[in-house]
Amino acid sequence: MRILLSLIFVCFSYILSAQSRPPVKAVETKTEINDDFLKYFEGTVIIDGKNSSVKALRELPADRIATMDIYKGDAAREKFQVTHNLGVIEVKTKAD
Repeated sequence: MRILLSLIFVCFSYILSAQSRPPVKAVETKTEINDDFLKYFEGTVIIDGKNSSVKALRELPADRIATMDIYKGDAAREKFQVTHNLGVIEVKTKAD
């Protein structure tokens, strides 16, 4: 009986501790992109849903960018159906 109560207590404690933890984010968030990264980036650049280039991304004023997400591996292949393993930079600009 004591073993059963101990087991129930351990399970209950585990459930409570799991609920108090914040959820794990699937995408890593960074606040800036290093220019050296762009210099050597060979993946896909998408600006407002259209294929673009690193040059266009560099020329885009920072105050026009609403969001910028970087996808790699399976996340990039699933979301954008790319066949390479070089990553995808997705940029959404602010509305005029």
